[in-house]
Amino acid sequence: MDGAGGDTIEPPDVGPGEHDRCAAVVCDDGNDCTVDACDPRTGGCLHDALVTNACRPRIEVEFPSRGATIVGAGSDLGVEVSGRVGSGLGTIESVWVNGEPGEVDENGRFSQRIDVQVGGNTLLLETVDSRGNARSKVQSFLWSTAYRKPTTPKTGIAFDALGIWLSQAVLDDGQSAPPLDFAEVMNLVLQEQDFDALVDPDDPVASEAGYDIYVTTIEIDGSGVELEAVDDAIELRITLSGVRGDLRFDCTTFGCRLLGGDSGGSYSVRSVVVDTEVRLGVTLRRRISVTLRNTTTTIDGLEVRSDNRFTDFLLGIVERFIIDSLVGSLEGVLSEAVSRELGPLLRNGLSELALQLAVDLPNLFGGGSVPIDIVGDFQAIDVWGTGSRGSLFVERAGAYASGSVSEDDDDRLGVPLRNRCGRGRARVAPPRRSALEVAFSDDLVNQILYAAWRAGWLDVELGSEVLEGADLSNVGVTDLELRVRGLLAPTVSDCNVEGVLRAHLGDVRIDGELLLDGMPLTFTAFASFVAGVQVGMAGGRLGVGFRGVDGVEIEISIEQDALISLEALLRTVLEEALTEALEGALDTAGELFVIPLPEIDLSQAVGLPPGSAVIEITPERVERIDGFTVIGASL
Repeated sequence: MDGAGGDTIEPPDVGPGEHDRCAAVVCDDGNDCTVDACDPRTGGCLHDALVTNACRPRIEVEFPSRGATIVGAGSDLGVEVSGRVGSGLGTIESVWVNGEPGEVDENGRFSQRIDVQVGGNTLLLETVDSRGNARSKVQSFLWSTAYRKPTTPKTGIAFDALGIWLSQAVLDDGQSAPPLDFAEVMNLVLQEQDFDALVDPDDPVASEAGYDIYVTTIEIDGSGVELEAVDDAIELRITLSGVRGDLRFDCTTFGCRLLGGDSGGSYSVRSVVVDTEVRLGVTLRRRISVTLRNTTTTIDGLEVRSDNRFTDFLLGIVERFIIDSLVGSLEGVLSEAVSRELGPLLRNGLSELALQLAVDLPNLFGGGSVPIDIVGDFQAIDVWGTGSRGSLFVERAGAYASGSVSEDDDDRLGVPLRNRCGRGRARVAPPRRSALEVAFSDDLVNQILYAAWRAGWLDVELGSEVLEGADLSNVGVTDLELRVRGLLAPTVSDCNVEGVLRAHLGDVRIDGELLLDGMPLTFTAFASFVAGVQVGMAGGRLGVGFRGVDGVEIEISIEQDALISLEALLRTVLEEALTEALEGALDTAGELFVIPLPEIDLSQAVGLPPGSAVIEITPERVERIDGFTVIGASL
């Protein structure tokens, strides 16, 4: 009989007159994982299996490692899972990887190819030895063709994370406010413009017939601003009506003194139209640039008058020179107004579209929340003048959390990029059916989840209260303590067969202690969860939340050999309890986090109190397009 540390087999009692047939029988089978004995009635050997951690089947996965982040090629959406299986009790001839059978060689090595998807993937490995003892192993990994690793702003920032479509109606709907559009706001600024401040009354606009002629004031009766999207630019037209002002005629020669000397005058213009081409771009520092090109000024119906009859007589001679000089002066004044006021207003207003906000992720099992800073800047700007006219602002964005960092962060590549489910880099392409559209990428959501994970969002210590939904006392469990640690960042992805957006929480390690009918029991479990994801509007904001557990796989190992037989029961109880607790936490969390829609407050530029001149966005619909959640809105 082997000295394996298990229970000793008690041979049957020998009845009266029966001969002990085991006197010369040796039953040692040379296996330390069996308890050997001889049956004295038959002389046959009995070999009972020892069910211990050392003797039962084992599965070692060599690739991928637990919590791995794998870079693959979009032309090959697969991973070769390899490792070794063995058992102290008998041979192992097969292993199943995610339900597919794989061959095992004479050394217990196996290799099995599996299909993968961009994002989180779960491995379920199962094996049975020749004595019928089964074992399973659960672990997870992330897969993508590329990763971004956000650590501190703006490292690891995701490209094509956000797109904001402003239609022609947002730029200029051709109507008076409301609703407020950029053209109307620019017109409000123009109406507040102090044109007199742009005039230098000491700089003559003309010097003719012995007079220096000065423009001393400029006043306007009305104004209008038009913005029109054309290919690659925005055409800006400013119209001033009823332009008028005062002139001063300074005599500079003896001859003019004979004609009355210094005098005054006035001018009037029916309309002044300034046309310029606005080119939008992105600087090397990822800021919006506004360049004005091809600026022209058209003046209609200019009249010049003098209050001195002799000066007035000379106007017929020098009027052309005066008019040309006055037109040049007005052009300069208006060009200055456009460059100094309206150009920066357009740049600063559009710059408010840059994503800069903070969100809090509530801990899934209570105990506070993890604050996350979302930082964005501009990547590209496109303007269309045909079809659905307007401008698309494409942004980079990253999510960052301060505080402690997960000890597993150094071994992870970061956030798996969706990359059109491995087929190539994604581009922001909103449908352009609404006045305004905001497209959030799944990569941005995963940046937020990764930042939370780095900050210990899934690292918690729990007691029996977390499993309140399951009455574990019915099975004799008391004094439960759990230490949870997420080895892998949670991710969302719709790169599955159904094309449904789901969250993957993989390789959640659970170290547990409890009393089972008063006996200490310690175990280690690894769980992988798949949960539904709900994306929608919540109070004018984009809300992202989980909505129940769609699937869970748990691997559990009890340390006490004498209690290993309870693993199946504990796995069932733990799976039900954790699923119920997680679903309760998800329901309690509701919206895991919300992302406010951009708000463009131009009040300061207009000289009004904050919130007085705001381009407000009213969400109307939400749809999913190729890895983006698109919100269609109106003003």
